[in-house]
Amino acid sequence: MLIEALGVPIRLDIEGLTDAEASAVHAAWRDATLRSPERFESPRTVRVRAEGVTDGFARVLEILSQRVTVEAISARGGDLWMLHAAGLAAPDGRVIVLVGPSGRGKTTAARALGAHLGYVSDETVGIGSEGQVYAYRKPLSIVENAGDIHAPKVQRAPSDMGLGEVPAAPLRFAAIVLLDRRPDAPPEPLIEAVDFGDALADLARQSSALVQLDRPLHVMAGLVESVGGVLRVTYREAASLPDVISQLMAGAPRVANADTVTGAVPPPPARVESPASARDTGNPGWYRGKVIDELALTGPDRVVVAHASETATTMVRVLSGIAPALWRAASGASRDDLIAAAIAAHGEPEGEDAGALVDAAIAELADVGLLDWRATPPSA
Repeated sequence: MLIEALGVPIRLDIEGLTDAEASAVHAAWRDATLRSPERFESPRTVRVRAEGVTDGFARVLEILSQRVTVEAISARGGDLWMLHAAGLAAPDGRVIVLVGPSGRGKTTAARALGAHLGYVSDETVGIGSEGQVYAYRKPLSIVENAGDIHAPKVQRAPSDMGLGEVPAAPLRFAAIVLLDRRPDAPPEPLIEAVDFGDALADLARQSSALVQLDRPLHVMAGLVESVGGVLRVTYREAASLPDVISQLMAGAPRVANADTVTGAVPPPPARVESPASARDTGNPGWYRGKVIDELALTGPDRVVVAHASETATTMVRVLSGIAPALWRAASGASRDDLIAAAIAAHGEPEGEDAGALVDAAIAELADVGLLDWRATPPSA
């Protein structure tokens, strides 16, 4: 069986399955069937019956969904911004991406909205640098035995759940919404704008293979800016979402505090050269740690940095307060240089010792590897 996941052709190897088991695989994955196999060569292969899975075929199907996801993400790493999200498409191909961690209601929201819009995915949405969207119409993983926490989730094809087909029009990124499901939310969902810097941590946590993207922060910023910024929908029940999402897709969302959306994101400013002589003499000084990407945000002044953790995942940190001034000045700077940079940016603190504040900020930045005391620059 040939399927397509995030634009990746994948062959599901049904060797060793009974006829009934093979039929179950086809039934669950039929909506992801590769429509134009002649366009692809050398599909990747995922064997349905994984080694070591012995507790029933329902578990085999549940694990298969996870393995196909991993295979597709592995294939598109460095190529797409991949979000753990639900995607729904309007008839003209515009796609709204609903982002949230597990348990925040993505699958339930996809089911509620998929009756009105085309189902793109409830697992991973892939977005290209020009805004093209790649569908992943995997089966929905449904809890059908809530009384048994160990029971596998049942895999249901989107069409079995009454979800819409992907439109014939090319899929294009049109909106991004953070899901915030709360039992105490008002009956009618609230859509509000979210500052890009405030949303970045959530977006990064729900991104796959971010470390493989070239300048990932700039990719994210550019795509988010292209759709007018990040929104958050706070809601109580998924059944209340179709009306507000329809308004959003129609271009007339009910938005509160729209002026808080970060607009054009400027490129990183020129480095502030430290007056220290460490660069010339080889004397030790504070240097910036190695990062994958950095981005300057205004209103207020912040610097966002992405760096690889010890586990090779991407950490995204938003530097605010005096930290941006210290970061920009750390080109072999002494402690006094960093104090001077903080005062130049923010003035003398009232009732507090500037040195103590800078020392505390240096300690925090050094603790996560963003500042390093050394005799030569990190690249030397």
